[in-house]
Amino acid sequence: METRSVNRRLRSQSQPSTRRGQRSQQSAALGAADRSAHGFLSHRFAYLCGRKTLTNWKNRERDFYKSLSYLCDYYGFPAPVNDQPYPANIASELHRVRELLCDQSREYTLEVVEDDDGGICLMVEQVVDTMQDLYYIPVRPLWDMKALADRPAADLLMSVFAYLVEVVGVPFYTKYGYVAFQYDQLVDYYKYEYEDEEDTESVAECIAELDAAHKNGAVFYRNLTSHRHLHAFGRRLRRFKPVTPREQAIWLVATKLFALYKDYPTRRLEDTINEQVFITDDGEVDSDYEASERISVDMYVSFIWDFDYIHDQIVETFNQCEYANASGVDEPRTVIFFDQPHPKPTHDLTFDRALFTLIDELIAAMAPPKAHENNNQAVS
Repeated sequence: METRSVNRRLRSQSQPSTRRGQRSQQSAALGAADRSAHGFLSHRFAYLCGRKTLTNWKNRERDFYKSLSYLCDYYGFPAPVNDQPYPANIASELHRVRELLCDQSREYTLEVVEDDDGGICLMVEQVVDTMQDLYYIPVRPLWDMKALADRPAADLLMSVFAYLVEVVGVPFYTKYGYVAFQYDQLVDYYKYEYEDEEDTESVAECIAELDAAHKNGAVFYRNLTSHRHLHAFGRRLRRFKPVTPREQAIWLVATKLFALYKDYPTRRLEDTINEQVFITDDGEVDSDYEASERISVDMYVSFIWDFDYIHDQIVETFNQCEYANASGVDEPRTVIFFDQPHPKPTHDLTFDRALFTLIDELIAAMAPPKAHENNNQAVS
């Protein structure tokens, strides 16, 4: 099971990066061996450590190999081999295990951590890369479909939206979250702070658009969360018969999201969104990495009214004020401390990977019909 203990103060030992860069294809040409003074350049020396560095090294080595055995059992890696002197044996095993983890997934990070008592263990962190994208789901395309009496497709999308709001917990722009706050800020700005008196007509249009987005969104949200749409998800999916390319795209993404719902009926977006904790060499939380300076999940995942100029202003604010000054991004992550054996699986981010991919597909599926027609023509 997962487990970043809030009471556990850890020190991360300095380690090389887990990412493997491209190695140079060139190699030095070695001549015949001689007895010159430069012969040591082709020799590989073992680690040299002073007495202070080796303080308590037997206990550290014992803890390391015990933790390493737990890790190898968990991932099914070959058992560790202790055939080198300390600390060369530690460095060699860390390199081997990092290579094995990288072969499985680039999402893994391996660290050696130490507690207050001087005991050490291995920690593996896995993070889903959200690709630094904004996952803003527009409501207006579905609102327009309902107004045009495109009933079957609209009803199916209502079930999809209900699942994302009620079960997954995607923030809605009239209720809470970063996007909701930005809508309120824009209303206050145009009503009370905008000072260009010659542009009063444009300001009035902006305020009217913001008011309409909020009122329509409030009505939509009340209808969406009546529970009947979620309960009808499976029935609507079975009865839906796509005709147009757009309906086919909607049916396909709805099918995938319904399967995700059945596989993970209670999983929420926030379940694996854990803050990355940065630890100083003294074991204290680094004040330069406070949560207020990080990109929280509601900043990049939310419902929004439309891809209009309001959306553009929110994105611009996010890029200039939040993203440019952020110390990091809170993304789906799991952490395992191998200070004890762990049952499988404790690393399970399958839901999170699928969710972000399907949100992207949902946004594309709701594009105007002409966009789908153009895509089909391009493919053919």
